[in-house]
Amino acid sequence: MERQNLSKSPASSVSAFDRFTSAYNEIDAWMRKVTKLGRDLGFTAVLQEFERRLPLGPDGDFLRSSADLRNVLVHRRTLPALEMATPTDEVVAKLEMIRDRMTHPPRVYPRFRKQVAVVAPQDSLEQVMRLVAKSGFSQFPVMDGDEFVGLLTENGITRWLACKIVTSLSLVDFADARVRDLVGNEERRKNFLFVDRKMAMVEVKEKFRSNGLLEAALITEKGQAGEKLLGLINRWDLTEE
Repeated sequence: MERQNLSKSPASSVSAFDRFTSAYNEIDAWMRKVTKLGRDLGFTAVLQEFERRLPLGPDGDFLRSSADLRNVLVHRRTLPALEMATPTDEVVAKLEMIRDRMTHPPRVYPRFRKQVAVVAPQDSLEQVMRLVAKSGFSQFPVMDGDEFVGLLTENGITRWLACKIVTSLSLVDFADARVRDLVGNEERRKNFLFVDRKMAMVEVKEKFRSNGLLEAALITEKGQAGEKLLGLINRWDLTEE
């Protein structure tokens, strides 16, 4: 029986090598552009600095392993079409996928473009609770005309109610309680931020990760409070990404 040759042809090996090194070099160039680091530092050092700004999670570990493989591929080649090691198709495909995620990251808009339910300072707590039941939302920007006042959340409402009941020893009349009273309690915690519509999703995830009090990212054109709200992102939204 003729033995089947399981080794790859030189052409396919070179193709895998070229794809691998191309993706690797693009990632290297992108990280140096973001970090503004020069060629005096190696890939791993640049990766470490890049992850100080934007943690990559498992992708970072894969890139470190890719750097080791790249050193073998580049520095130990003895013939033009023969390598000591050859990256598999799976390794090459994953590196290219990481390259694409890093150089063309998904943006918050239009991914999270949606009508944002807002409330006014003079609205009653009863109106807010009806809106919660109807919309299923748990965060509501408070707008006084075109001016952003703050973010009202279910957590803030719960804390306010608990404080009122404990201090006054009586039930709260939802029809008399006003949003302006509740949102003042929220202001003690910086539970929101404004983000530019072009911000990468990975950056928003990092902001939520680094700030445990953050409950919502409000999307506007330039990330400014005085602009029209284009969408809203909360922690629950990010668990589905």
